[in-house]
Amino acid sequence: MWAGAAEAAVHPAIGRTYLQPVRGAQMLRRQVKAAAVSTFTTLYSFVGNPDGANPSGELLEDLQGNIYGSTQAGGVAGVGTVYKYANGAVTTLHSFSGPDGSSPAGGLLNSVGNLDLGGNIFGVTTAGGARKRGVIYSVNGSTGAFSILHTFTGGLQGGTPYGRLILFSDGNIYGTTSLGGGYNRGLIFRLTPSGVYSVVACFNGKTGAYPIAGLAASLNGFQINGSLFGVTSAGGAYGGGTVFALTAQGKIVNIHSFNPAIDGSAPNAELIPDDNGNLYGTATSGGSGNAGTLFEISAAGKFSLLYSFPTDPATMLNPNGSFPFARLATWFNGALYGSTAFGGATGGGVLFKYAGGTFTLLHSFSGRDGATPIGQLLLSPDGNIYGTTADGGAGTYGTLFAMPFAP
Repeated sequence: MWAGAAEAAVHPAIGRTYLQPVRGAQMLRRQVKAAAVSTFTTLYSFVGNPDGANPSGELLEDLQGNIYGSTQAGGVAGVGTVYKYANGAVTTLHSFSGPDGSSPAGGLLNSVGNLDLGGNIFGVTTAGGARKRGVIYSVNGSTGAFSILHTFTGGLQGGTPYGRLILFSDGNIYGTTSLGGGYNRGLIFRLTPSGVYSVVACFNGKTGAYPIAGLAASLNGFQINGSLFGVTSAGGAYGGGTVFALTAQGKIVNIHSFNPAIDGSAPNAELIPDDNGNLYGTATSGGSGNAGTLFEISAAGKFSLLYSFPTDPATMLNPNGSFPFARLATWFNGALYGSTAFGGATGGGVLFKYAGGTFTLLHSFSGRDGATPIGQLLLSPDGNIYGTTADGGAGTYGTLFAMPFAP
């Protein structure tokens, strides 16, 4: 069922293997991709039908520089699409109809990080399907052949998944649902290559509640007995959400409870690892400016606040952005790149870089060039940052954009 390739490495803390990107393949892309853009460029403005509307989630690209993504709305039935961008044009690979899912979220998965080597791409929808609780689907990036791998039923089996899936070293796909489970606060699930679905663990409030984000794997030996990590948007000691680990025994461990006034609250994006075993993330709200934060979980499991998005006390505006919703992206230089859904010069959101304790504003969205970026940025070896905005653009249905960075 699964397609793609990856390197395996041993996790020293738990003695298991995990998947990590094949960096040789990434370097190959540098040879076949075009030169980086010289300035911020709107590559495409969505028109709603048939290409889709309100793109979000994570992007994939292939060795030829084609980009794959999904939209939450639009398409023939108005409930979302999976698309391919190539040579300035968008091709709709699949247009959801409702019974096959609606409102795809989280973005697309392939077994080599954000690199598509051909074959099937996987994702989830937050709604639709036979029980209207969402589905897990696959779509072929070349032919558009579509399959439903699992239909969520709600209740004890979970429903309404938002987060991106992850393919782990055991060959199974893992993910989260925001609702359902034994405590009706969401759960972690497993899907085997043969299509067998099972509940791995349920959130109980103390361990967190209502996860919007998917799961992540630490790349260099987290110092607790955990193999997969994530965040919840609520629950924990202060109600502001948690950072958690899923141990090899299938137990959820609360690593950190967010104190909204200090740490931030409502983390809604997947964590991202670096090569040293640290994990980085965003909290959508809270912090000293009540506009969200950036944080780090060290390889030893220690939480550190990196940055609180400020609010100007005179204007109550957020010049550096507010409400970071998307997962961060990182490069070999250790810098973190991200976006905020709102704030900036006109309130349409921003792109930013955080490196060495310094925050740098890269771009403020004006609306015409897009607004409300809520999908993870894709850092390409061609020197471009690729991303989407859920709103704005020529047709107000969102955009696909590129801008340069220093790889």
